[in-house]
Amino acid sequence: MRLVAELGDAATLNGMCAAGDRLVVVGSAEEGAGPERPMALFVDVGRGTVSKALGEAGEFYGCVALGGAVLAYGSEEPGMGLYALLDAARGVSALRRVRGVPVAAAAHGGRAYALVASLEEPYRVERLDPPLNVTATFDTGVEEPFGQGMTSEVGLAVDAARGRVWAFLSFDYHVHLHDDGHDEAGVEYYTESHIYVLDGDLGLVSRAYLEDEFVTGIAVGADGRTYVKTPSHIIVLAPEGFPTVKERTGDCARLVDVSGEMYLVCRDGLCRYGPWYAGNCVYFPGDAARSVAPADGRVYVLAADRNAHAVYEVALRRL
Repeated sequence: MRLVAELGDAATLNGMCAAGDRLVVVGSAEEGAGPERPMALFVDVGRGTVSKALGEAGEFYGCVALGGAVLAYGSEEPGMGLYALLDAARGVSALRRVRGVPVAAAAHGGRAYALVASLEEPYRVERLDPPLNVTATFDTGVEEPFGQGMTSEVGLAVDAARGRVWAFLSFDYHVHLHDDGHDEAGVEYYTESHIYVLDGDLGLVSRAYLEDEFVTGIAVGADGRTYVKTPSHIIVLAPEGFPTVKERTGDCARLVDVSGEMYLVCRDGLCRYGPWYAGNCVYFPGDAARSVAPADGRVYVLAADRNAHAVYEVALRRL
């Protein structure tokens, strides 16, 4: 394991992606007493140097490599989102505002795909080209449910071999059946996940509904199988989106594809997922993994230790 760069504690950092010999870490920064501004940190992997670029207003939630640049996405104000192209030389080189807020993205073959949440409208998937033009849209038809105690997770993954896009929406909530809101016997609890398989033009190939399953991540392996993570299991899906295998994994939260092999992202480490969960793990300093970025068979972890952040290069042991 190698410490790549220390990023300090002067910002909110949400996500990280790899672009050539640099890592891009995105989030927001507060300048003086003013509002938060979208921020990108460019980390030179070899030298460990860090440069910073700031946008006008809002916050970046994550980023993906797109061609020779990086697409960052986030919000500018309630109900309004933004896409931005970033590079180390010019910082924010292009900006596009969007109705709704992009909350997840994936990219392959010079195209990016984003999942957008809109107020009182269904979630939608958008396809973007490098100039940030939206060239295709898919309407999921699903809005965030009305209920109490709402927890939600959303995400995207690209199946490069088949040219398909996988999207998921997961909700966990409860509904009071009585007006007083205090009778526990009158509370119904719901957990549901919607999974969509789309072609490269965002045409619907198939969809699946997983009742009582809360999806936290999705990834497509080199074997062509799609792996769906829940808080305690891996569910392996057929190409059409239907479950085929369910295996217990413990409480690791997410999945990451490293050169076609699946790793579980745990709170303070990465664990290889094989034909069975063997728990072969590599641990890093800090108490929480904020983001993971695979690149050329290596993996970089944005780790938080209390309020400070650092980036580590993790050498993965293979089973």
